Amino acid sequence: GELGHDVNRGPIALAHLDAAAATVPVGKGASPALRLEQLSLTDTRYDSGGKTLAAEAARIGSLQLDTVLENGSASVLDLRTAQRGPKPEKPLLATLKLLQLAEGSVSAADRASGIALVLQRLSAKFGNVSSDAAQTLSFDASADLKSGGHIALNGRAVPALGTLTAKIKASSVALAPIQPLLQRYASVKLDSGTASLAGTLRAGGKEAREEP
Repeated sequence: GELGHDVNRGPIALAHLDAAAATVPVGKGASPALRLEQLSLTDTRYDSGGKTLAAEAARIGSLQLDTVLENGSASVLDLRTAQRGPKPEKPLLATLKLLQLAEGSVSAADRASGIALVLQRLSAKFGNVSSDAAQTLSFDASADLKSGGHIALNGRAVPALGTLTAKIKASSVALAPIQPLLQRYASVKLDSGTASLAGTLRAGGKEAREEP
């Protein structure tokens, strides 16, 4: 990459950075749960005095994630290390204007419900990515389901509040893979069948629902 340092102002600037691949292991001796390839970071600036790290754009050429959910939550997705010692007076603020995923795949299995889903040809764009969880994150993502069908989401989320509002569109989604979930509410067994929908999804807060 290209590195420049302004002695008077104290920041470090990185014009461009490329990396071939990176893996994130889950626990000692575990196989990688997250693999990233063809990483690219543009116009990055670090200011030690202001404790800020800002980047214009980041691109991930390929992503592969395999995880196991516990009652709908994926502990492996929280890769933060435990805080040791006293918390800093001013934590580092990291921001990224645009994060783009060219193609990816996600495999998730929920132990409690027995549901297993695999997303393929996943592409996504995220805007206003920040370490400040109170900031609003925008996203636009679409993927094919290995079991059949296509799903697309476009909306905003506030991580600190656990809220999400998005336009959702799904077409020809196979129902058989969610059979364990359906059995919680009705004595029905599906051997085949598909469903399509389009509407607004609201999650978190007092008004979590899907609207037609």
